[in-house]
Amino acid sequence: MAESRPELEAGVGIAGAPGVTGYTLPVWVAAAARAALRALRGDPFEAEQPLVVDLEGQPGDPVPVSVVSAAPLGAGRALAVARCEPGPGLDLTRGLVIWVEVSWGAPGPAGAWLQI
Repeated sequence: MAESRPELEAGVGIAGAPGVTGYTLPVWVAAAARAALRALRGDPFEAEQPLVVDLEGQPGDPVPVSVVSAAPLGAGRALAVARCEPGPGLDLTRGLVIWVEVSWGAPGPAGAWLQI
């Protein structure tokens, strides 16, 4: 049986924006990637990552997207975790735990400076 989420039923999404009822998997991956990059840079953990989400073809102001955790792993690596909350519709990704690892890449013209 599905868990009741009054904030979603009322038309207020995870990010608290009126009329937004959740996001698809790529938004949660982006939030985890941003949190992991912040951990890699040594920034303090923030449970909400501001992302510009394109709703109906119109990018708006940054909205906070929740992440569970982020931490450096040492030796130029960091990891972040988010949990997919797609909203009230049927979605197989509901509750999916997303792990994103980032690391500094090899410097130079051919090397990517960041690996995700």
